Amino acid sequence: MKDEAPIDLQPLDPGEPRDLVKGAVRRFRLRFVLFTVVAIVGAVALTAWAASIVIQSRNLAEARESIISPPQRAVAEDLVGYTCMTPTYALEGIDVTLLQSAPMPGGGWAVHFVVDGNGSPLTSEREGGPFWTTLVLVSAGTQGRVSVQPGATWGETYIAVPAAAGRRFEIQVLDNHLDSAGTFTVDLNDVLCAP
Repeated sequence: MKDEAPIDLQPLDPGEPRDLVKGAVRRFRLRFVLFTVVAIVGAVALTAWAASIVIQSRNLAEARESIISPPQRAVAEDLVGYTCMTPTYALEGIDVTLLQSAPMPGGGWAVHFVVDGNGSPLTSEREGGPFWTTLVLVSAGTQGRVSVQPGATWGETYIAVPAAAGRRFEIQVLDNHLDSAGTFTVDLNDVLCAP
């Protein structure tokens, strides 16, 4: 064996260089703070986005409530299909057809009518303004206006029939100048297929 002196590794030990540790700690703190700030800003942005969707859906629901009348909603949501017959009532110059009927929440009926002018427009100029055909429920004062474009020969309306009127009620057809085209009686007992 040779006599060799042990290798001195002491000069290779850098010890704890202060500048190296300080920089690493500083970079760690900076990254931690940046991650925390980004996480908080992201959470706030996500919460704001979710809140805007909830508010927007509420606004759409309120807009739908104001656009669609309760009788329209009742007929649209009717899944049973209560009307088996669609009787047509011939009046002076127009035909009125009962297209659909459905029970209203809280009682009464929603009825959907189509008014046909038999080729003649439902609107015309009279005394400086157009007039529209209006269906009026005689027994309770409820009315539905047939809103159509000028020159249209047909239109539709929805009327809410109160529970007090029962299943038999009179409908009077008027224009907005209160000129009557006639009256007819609707008997839902003859039209409905479900009790």
